[in-house]
Parts: sequence; C-alpha cells; structure tokens
Amino acid sequence: MIRRLAALFPSRGEWQRNRLDFAMCFASGLCGGFVFPLFSWSWLAWFGLAPFFMALRRMRGRCLAWGTLIFGFTWNYLGLWWLNTLTAFNPFIPAGVILLSLSLTVFLMIFAFTASHAMRRMPAWISPFAVGALWAGVEYLRSLTDLAFPWNPLGLSQHTGPVRAIIQWADVAGVYCVSFAVAAANAGVMLLARGVVRFARGRGAGHLYHGFKACLPVLICVALLAALGHGREKHWRMRSHPGPGRKMPRCHVGVIQPNVPQTDKWEAYSPETTDERRQLIELRMAVELFDLARYVAPLEPHIVVMPESAFISPFFIYDNALHAQLRRLALDVNADIFFGADNRMPLSEYLARLGGGLLTPDEDAPPTTRTLARLGLRTRDDGTTELFEPENMAQLVAAWLVKPEDGLTPYIYEKVQLVPFGEAAPYFDRIPFFRDYILMVGSFQRGVEQTIFESGGIRYGALICFESAFARLAGGLARGGARMICVITNDAWYDPKYLEKAGGFWGTLFRAPVLRTLAASGPSQHYVMSIFRAIETRRPVVRCANTGISAFITPAGEVTWSAPFGVQAATVEPVFIPTWQLTFYSHMGDWFGAACAAFLAAVAAIQFYNRMQRRKNI
Repeated sequence: MIRRLAALFPSRGEWQRNRLDFAMCFASGLCGGFVFPLFSWSWLAWFGLAPFFMALRRMRGRCLAWGTLIFGFTWNYLGLWWLNTLTAFNPFIPAGVILLSLSLTVFLMIFAFTASHAMRRMPAWISPFAVGALWAGVEYLRSLTDLAFPWNPLGLSQHTGPVRAIIQWADVAGVYCVSFAVAAANAGVMLLARGVVRFARGRGAGHLYHGFKACLPVLICVALLAALGHGREKHWRMRSHPGPGRKMPRCHVGVIQPNVPQTDKWEAYSPETTDERRQLIELRMAVELFDLARYVAPLEPHIVVMPESAFISPFFIYDNALHAQLRRLALDVNADIFFGADNRMPLSEYLARLGGGLLTPDEDAPPTTRTLARLGLRTRDDGTTELFEPENMAQLVAAWLVKPEDGLTPYIYEKVQLVPFGEAAPYFDRIPFFRDYILMVGSFQRGVEQTIFESGGIRYGALICFESAFARLAGGLARGGARMICVITNDAWYDPKYLEKAGGFWGTLFRAPVLRTLAASGPSQHYVMSIFRAIETRRPVVRCANTGISAFITPAGEVTWSAPFGVQAATVEPVFIPTWQLTFYSHMGDWFGAACAAFLAAVAAIQFYNRMQRRKNI
C-alpha cells in the first residue's frame, strides 16, 4: 500500500529535472488572482498561461499531473480566495475553499493530459486552436450537474482592457468563445516563445521562423475578432440608445440597494435568537426597504426591484400583514414591486412538479403562475381552533411580484440552480448530521420552471444570485419572451470587514495589501457575469444587490449606472426594451461549449486508444 502511494509522487530525480517546469506552472497559477476582478489585469490573460502550456509540452506522466496540480490549485485558490470571508459564519470554510480548489483542478487535469497530447501530435499551426477548444470544453463541463461551479471562465477576464471588444462575440457562441480565443492566443505565444528560446540557444533561425509561423494564424484570428468586435460594439451601442428618429419602448425601473449587513441577517437566522429579537430585525429591514422605495416614488418608476432575501423570514408566504403592507407600498409608489423571499409548498406538490423536469417558458404563453401555500385550520381538544402548517414542506429560494391592483401575485420564480454546499448539499445530504453540523448549509429544494413576469406589458425574467453564472438560464428566459432580465442577489456574505473587525488570524491576514484586494473581489467577479449575460442575450440587465454591486447594463454590455459595494443606494433609470429577435446564442444555447466538449472527448478517446495499442504491442 505504501509503495503504491509512493508511486504517485515524483522521485527526487524527477523533481530536479522538472523543477523549471514546476516553477512555470506555479507562475501561471499566480495569474488566477490577477486577471479577474478586482485586479482585472486583462492584458495578463493573453500570455499568463503560456508558461504552463510550455511545461505541458515537456512533462509526462505523474510529473504532468503534479505540474497541473500546482498550476490548478494556485489558479483556483487565488481566484476564490474571497470565499474565506465566509469564515465569519462557518469555521470550516477555509478547508472547504481548499477542497473546492482541488476539485476544480480535476477538470484542469483532463485539459492538461489532452492538451499535452494535442500539442505534441498536431501540426504546430493547428495546435493553438486545439488547446483553445480543449480549454473551452473543460469550462463547459464545469457548468453541468448539480455540482456545477462555472465561476471565473477565462473569457470573463476580458470584461475590460484594450481587447474588450472581443466579448461582443458572446451573442454568437457565449463566453466560451472568448475563453477559446484567450487560451488559443496563449498557446500561440508559447510556440513563439519556444522558438525564441531555441534561437537564443544557438539552434538556428529556423526555430524562430517556425515559432512565428505557428503563432501567426491564431494572432491574426484574435486580431480579426477584436477588430470586428469593435464594430459590433458600436452597432449595439447605437441600437441600445435609440436616437430622436427611432422609437423604442422603455420602462422606468427603480433599484433599491439597502446595504443590510449580513451579520444582522445571520442573527435573525440563528436559532438562539429570540422571537422578539428576530421580529425586531425583520421589521427594521422592512421599514428601511419601504423608506427607500418611497424615496424613488417621485421619479415615477414602473417597477421597483429589491434584492434577493429582501424579506428573510422562511415563512414569508404566510405573513398576510406584510403582504398587505407591500400592496400599500405598491399603491403609494404606483409601481410593481419585485423582490426576493423564500417560498414554501407541500412536498408532495413539489415532487409532482419535479417529475416533469425543468420547464422552460414559451414566448407565446401567458406569464407563469403558482398556487400560493396557505396555513390550515384545525380544532384543538378544547374546541378552539389554531392555524398549522402541513408537515413535509419544501422550501425554495424565490422571487415575487406585488402589483398595486392585485397585491401579492401568484407569479413566482423559484431558483433552479442552487449554490452547491451553500443552499444545498448534492449527494452529501444523505450523510447524517454532515449537512447541518459540518457543512452548515441550507436545505432548499431547486425550482423546476423558469417563470416569465409581466409589468406594464413588459415581459421579463429573473436570475437569483449564483444563477447569473449560468448563461443557459439567461438564454432560456430570452427564448421564453423575456425582454429584460433582473438579477437579484445578496453578496453581503462576502464582506471582508466582518473578519477584519473580529481580528485574529484571518483578520490580520485580510489586512495584507494583496490579500485584502483578493478578499474583496467576490462581489465584483459576480457582478461582471451580468455583463456577459446582457451581451449573450442582447437584453438589458437590471442588477439589484443588497450591498452592491447594483447596475443597469445595456444589450451592448455598457454599464449606464452602478452603485459600488458597501453603500446604500436607490435610483430610477429608463431601460430601453429591445424589439429585435433572439441572438444566435439565445436560439442555439451552448452549442460552442458543447462542440468543444465533444472535441475534448474525441481527443481523450484517441489518446486512450493509442495507449492501449502501445500496451498491446508490448
């Protein structure tokens, strides 16, 4: 057993021979903390992976696996360092971040072994495109199943910078085509650098020529995509802001960013909090939301959007008094109120709906409705009556709509993509006590239908929090007739100030210059995803976050208004409602990512077949 374990580790000689390759893997891994927000060094993404790719060409077997582990863990851990802010609420979070980084590295292992094979076997001018496709295919695989975590795709790094226009192609092939271009460019840079190194070592000018020849096609393609993307960006900016001669429907949308600390909400969630204290916290939050909504009333909004978990009681559906107050607020503001709060329904009803699979809306169908749960009435032994909730209730994260004329409507959207090990524990929830006492996660059920809402004749859909990382959900809303997408979220969880104030080891660590910026990057990384959802669907996105970043984003990906993280804000902005047809991406979905995943499977199958043939010949 010990010998088998020892065989997994490189020998001392292998460490010595590959020490430069391991160093290059680590250097590329460091880029994972700097190419994404908050640092957003987008230029670094175009060549930062080249050292890792060069090491892939040189390493074999277990050295290749360990080099990828060094790169993958460093890349993912630095990019997800901000998750350690949750240590303020769960002491096991640091271990969870390490495990998450290691699990994401498994996908990079798949990429590494297939890319190493492709770079050695394919013609030099083709291999960069193959590497780009393999990288995009692995990113697509990360978006599948209940354990999906498609955070920080490589293309996300290009939300800013000199080549930003390349993201305009996301309306054709999604964010994966941008990741493809960036990864392919890195592979081309690697081949050029390889030729330069060989030339510098006196191996002849032919190596320099071949390196340039291999790099040139991919660089030309990237340059063309960027140049044409610049023209597309101008085109869509003009269409998103109609001039005097062009009429376009518009909707005045209000956004409320209450900036409620998560520590206050956490206290309300705690079972140790008394009912009186919990009611006081909920009342204070509701009053603040109502005051902000009335503040924007003079600006005459058609819809007022509030964040996820605007009302935190798990029994919101039964709070008739709050429902009445919300209707009065809608009457006072003379606008629909759209917000997040939990929903409950009998488990039997939920399971019946679950059996039908995920339902996507139909563009010609009326807005989707639900049956609102109600408390039952039963008689006590003494003849008096009491309200009660049936046993076995499903709890769902939901978005609601209140109308001035109807009050709380039966239009409800329930979150279909839950945060793994945050709102649910896929596959691990069957282990006794593991979910509640170790993971300390919620026990929510996922929704089974994408709901279309309607206000003033404008059809729109919702993405709740983590769902904005899934382009296919935004595409499903667009296919269902949504002309606007509302992203509601609560990123207050990821405020490093909670640990900084508490002091101790993590508080001291979070004050370090670089780590402090990495710790505060979570909300910004989350926010940038909404820019891609707007471009992919060419639908305006209204983003409303509890503590920020709230924003209005045009179909061109242009941010017309935003509120920074950690401030209270409220505004009303005109949103021009598009009348054009579906984008190619909205119509076809993740066709490019799926094609790249198929190519990945083909390369892996060929590699496996060749290995079996070699063993057979031996």
